[in-house]
Amino acid sequence: MDACFEQELCEEVRRYPQLYDSSKYRGHRTTSNAWQQIAQTLGRSELTCRQKWKCLRDRYVKAKKKLKGASGKAGRSATAYIISMLDWLSGFINRRATEATRTLLRYPHLPLSSVRLLVPPLRLMSACMWQVAQERNVDQYDKLAEFIMLVTEMVPELLDYKQKTQLILGLRARLILELLKMMDEVDCKAIQDHLNSFQQTNLMHEEDPDGEVETSKSAFVELVQTLLEDQSKKKKFFKEVFPVQYGACFDKTLQILGWEFFHRLEEFLPVPRFSQVCSMFDISSLDEEFEQFLSDPEDLKRILQHQQERQKLTKRLC
Repeated sequence: MDACFEQELCEEVRRYPQLYDSSKYRGHRTTSNAWQQIAQTLGRSELTCRQKWKCLRDRYVKAKKKLKGASGKAGRSATAYIISMLDWLSGFINRRATEATRTLLRYPHLPLSSVRLLVPPLRLMSACMWQVAQERNVDQYDKLAEFIMLVTEMVPELLDYKQKTQLILGLRARLILELLKMMDEVDCKAIQDHLNSFQQTNLMHEEDPDGEVETSKSAFVELVQTLLEDQSKKKKFFKEVFPVQYGACFDKTLQILGWEFFHRLEEFLPVPRFSQVCSMFDISSLDEEFEQFLSDPEDLKRILQHQQERQKLTKRLC
């Protein structure tokens, strides 16, 4: 059953180049529509299809790496299944990796003072939080949860209630369990502080009239308190329960929800045109800042040179 679903999913994804070919990417809406069509065709949920595709793609990349270093039939047979399904993806993955490598080698990190000239503060903060999500930096999940909560309170249409609840509480829960897992190295008070923040997260909504979210929160808090007090239960939990309920599938769900949030946020925060910026405020108020800016133009020079080199590289790659 699973093997059949995997093969059908790979064939369906292949029909939508915007899902794997960066040169065909046309924004969040086209990819979202593609996933909706795939889910409808296969009779599965969109989330299930996305999760399974990410898993298959990751397995394929690992299989290709293993194949290069493997010798004999044992190495080939272990990777034959996934490679046979997805070898058509090879050119797209290699091209994307090559372009990314070239760009990274060509452009060292700019000083933050220069980046601030090019990137608006809100977009810069969003990028930092995006990196936390991409790298699954669990230690920073509390900051990511706070950021998502703040943004969705002001722009609720970025995530529906279920997505918001699952993402924010999921991030906080994942951090708490990670700290609990390393309890010998972490102050118990730190866990309790995060647990209090989890409990105080206010997500009451008309879509949850029965208070199921609050009930789930209370159950999680009770679980953590029990594990804090009973080492034998804690050991059993992390051995038997954690891998099933909070393991790879849980992380993938958080990553997909985070991906949805940041793509929608990026669309919500387009870089304004010069004329739009001028219409937002009285430019005469910038006289003093403009003089100060010109007196030390090094950051401006760096960013302009950086952009010029990027354009040259882009033309060579096209």
